[in-house]
Amino acid sequence: MTHKILLWVLGFTFLTGSIQARIGETVEECVARYGATVEKRPAKISQSDPDAHLFSKKGVSVWVEFRQGKAWKIAFRKLDMTEIEHDALLRANMPTAGWGAALDINGKSCRRSLDGKWVALTTPAGSAREPSLVEIASRDYAEASYTAHELKVIEAKSEQKKPSVPKVLDGF
Repeated sequence: MTHKILLWVLGFTFLTGSIQARIGETVEECVARYGATVEKRPAKISQSDPDAHLFSKKGVSVWVEFRQGKAWKIAFRKLDMTEIEHDALLRANMPTAGWGAALDINGKSCRRSLDGKWVALTTPAGSAREPSLVEIASRDYAEASYTAHELKVIEAKSEQKKPSVPKVLDGF
């Protein structure tokens, strides 16, 4: 029985070996890995190149944001992604220094590369209808994303909300 499990895990690892991207790859390298871009969408943060690319391969959606033509954030989404698949994606996209131990926060698993240059976040599906998510980013992306979020929070707090005055309803 143990041999069957080991063979299954090894087989799965080889199958997911082609479902990978690397921080630092170019758009052309990602296209060679996944095929043509399915869709281009605006990047989530302004420090990224304007277009993020969406790829799809073997039931996995791969969202890649680039900065100066190099991937600096990669997100893998899949329905029914198992923990074994999460681990396989992390191994397939492991930085040279390797990943540190996982820190579980609110059901999400956070990791940092041992050299501190990459971060990874694994978000399991909340329900059977939601996809699981494995995100891998450079630390530069994570810091830029955090800064962008903080600026939005500051802007929201600085907006003065006028106290609302209830309308008078005639006849009540």
